Amino acid sequence: MYQEKASANLISSQTIVIVTDNGNSAPIRYTYPEIIEQQSNTDPIQYRLHFKFQNDSEMKFVTMKDDNELQTLDSLYALTPDEINQTETTANRETNALHFAVGFQAEEEGCYNNSLGIFILNTDTEEDNFIGIINFKTEVEGEDYRYRTLFTNFGIPDPVLYPNIFKNKDPEEEGTDWRTVNLKSKELFLTYD
Repeated sequence: MYQEKASANLISSQTIVIVTDNGNSAPIRYTYPEIIEQQSNTDPIQYRLHFKFQNDSEMKFVTMKDDNELQTLDSLYALTPDEINQTETTANRETNALHFAVGFQAEEEGCYNNSLGIFILNTDTEEDNFIGIINFKTEVEGEDYRYRTLFTNFGIPDPVLYPNIFKNKDPEEEGTDWRTVNLKSKELFLTYD
């Protein structure tokens, strides 16, 4: 999965949605994924999906805590069917999908490949069984130093000294959005009188 270009030292996020395809004849085609194995004369074994990034990955699961603080996690567990039934109505569950946010942050520019492992966890034995992987490919852009030299040589005001003046820049964001600064540097260099 290719992600949008990211800027060095800033978090870029993406929402992942996973659903079960119930087929064209089902009243609701896509629903929250459920994994149940029925064995004869016993209660069904409950399984849950388990998603996990490598420990040294630049990617993490991103959630907001109650106090609006950003929280990052290495692994995430989907709800079991029993947990879904306890927390949501059937109509609500049928229209919902399993969705979560992943965040990416790297300090240096370059191309990154991060893998998200997908497992089925048996809730009785706590055994994880690998079923698949999603690869995230991300390009990170850093400062383009060529513009600094050009602006200095031609006496043009350098946008890197004023990174918060751009209208599409979030003033609350920490760090410099090099993608915006590089784009505005190029525009300024081409249009400056």
